[in-house]
Amino acid sequence: MTFRKFTDYLEILENTSSTNDMVEILAELINALGEDEIDKALYLSLCHLGPLYDVVLFNMSEKLAVRALAQAYGLDEEEVK
Repeated sequence: MTFRKFTDYLEILENTSSTNDMVEILAELINALGEDEIDKALYLSLCHLGPLYDVVLFNMSEKLAVRALAQAYGLDEEEVK
């Protein structure tokens, strides 16, 4: 799955208030992922790079992440938001 498609699922989840709908969206996401992607996608959806016992976090503010993505892809920061 492309990162763009993954982030589309996360955006849908963010805008969903019903727990039942969230479960359905997560199930759809998991079914769309390859077997080797499921663990990584679930960790990323929780803002972690891996299991908690590895203690690897982004430790970046949202503003810094937006700035980095904008620079990496040659976009304006408003486009990334």
